[in-house]
Amino acid sequence: MPLGRVDELDNAIWELDYNEWAQVDTFFTGTYDILYCSWFATWDDAFAHADAAQALIVNYHYPYPWYDDDAFDETLAKGFAHGVMDWSGEVQAAYCEENRRGTHMSGNIRVGATLSTEPPRDCGLDPDHDFPDVSLYTVAEDRLYVTDQTVLTGTPINRLTEINWSNTAAMTSLGNMLYIVQGNSLWQTDPANGSWRRLGNVGSWSNTAAMTAIDDMLYIVQGNTLWRASPEDGSFQQLGSPGAWSNTAAMTAIDGMLYVVQGGTLWRASPEDGSYQQLGSPGSWGDTAAMTTVDGLLYIVQGDTLWQAQPSDGQWLRIGTEDDWWSTVSMTTDDGWLYIVQNGTLWRVNPDTGWYAPVGLRGDWQGTVAITAASTTACAHDVCNLGESLASSCDDPCAAEVCAVDPYCCDPDGAWDPLCVHEATSICDASCG
Repeated sequence: MPLGRVDELDNAIWELDYNEWAQVDTFFTGTYDILYCSWFATWDDAFAHADAAQALIVNYHYPYPWYDDDAFDETLAKGFAHGVMDWSGEVQAAYCEENRRGTHMSGNIRVGATLSTEPPRDCGLDPDHDFPDVSLYTVAEDRLYVTDQTVLTGTPINRLTEINWSNTAAMTSLGNMLYIVQGNSLWQTDPANGSWRRLGNVGSWSNTAAMTAIDDMLYIVQGNTLWRASPEDGSFQQLGSPGAWSNTAAMTAIDGMLYVVQGGTLWRASPEDGSYQQLGSPGSWGDTAAMTTVDGLLYIVQGDTLWQAQPSDGQWLRIGTEDDWWSTVSMTTDDGWLYIVQNGTLWRVNPDTGWYAPVGLRGDWQGTVAITAASTTACAHDVCNLGESLASSCDDPCAAEVCAVDPYCCDPDGAWDPLCVHEATSICDASCG
């Protein structure tokens, strides 16, 4: 029940019994990029438990608690951050609730709530609760979207191309380009402008189950066979015997090796000849929905649970709690974080603790079939230095700008000569003294 109404971004404090709940009901007309709601509470030893604060933004119904059981016996109970979208000066309502689990003991609690545009002090949030800039690419229903530099909203902000991407089977990134198996064909797409081209023959990749990249090559499980494919022209080579990879659920790569969940079992496979080795017990990974890597470790969503697995022997550790990840459809990683599309929502997940928060609004990503993050390749040298030709897709965008004007600078038979350096200074304003 509402216990009080406060003015815009003001404070309110109440006393309540151990089994009651408090709600601060705040109406305001301002528009805020981010609002922080911080709860604080003091109680005696009679009260041992509290649930985390939740945010309900009217018309958006976007709750998410940050919580840590170890923090609830401290003076400062909890807090959370929430990004507010497009309020346009309309009168809206924000609710900050803290629900308490009943106990068999009695006691009074002093509770306060604060809405502020400033982060709450020591509020129990994840230490890095400000989301970093990322570039995520998602095929949802029949369109390809980018979430670029705007991870707090997470909504589809740019339709890369009007091509229909329905029937997409797999997607990965390599050298600043996207590679998508769609409509039984392999496509290369430039995320900078949405341009695309087919690689190889039409219909070459029917029944594709998974795709990843190592160094400068693509690896694709199609039907029951593993293939290595060129990202330049789509030419391919069979690796190992046909029939080895039926019922493949997921594939990723670590340190130059392929890791495949197939037939409910985790395997390590050579990208050279397709030879493979079983990791862990057979059948341990039935119902696998997605797999990726962070810092040399495997992360696997199996059924409704997220697991961390060792690439050396397949030993596993549960991350977070069970039952969190039912209906997961895809997962990727960027800047040391996991990004999981589950039940139509994009989540950012701490790979060490399992802490998670929604990116944007719940339900934004209904119909998602694949997600990947931007991939970059280090430039062979600085654009201000003479040397071998640079790849236009390397991680300095100036290389692409120069090569668009002077292709010789990025031609494998060319070189990054004095003219290329001069163009870097004139085109990109590079400081090449």
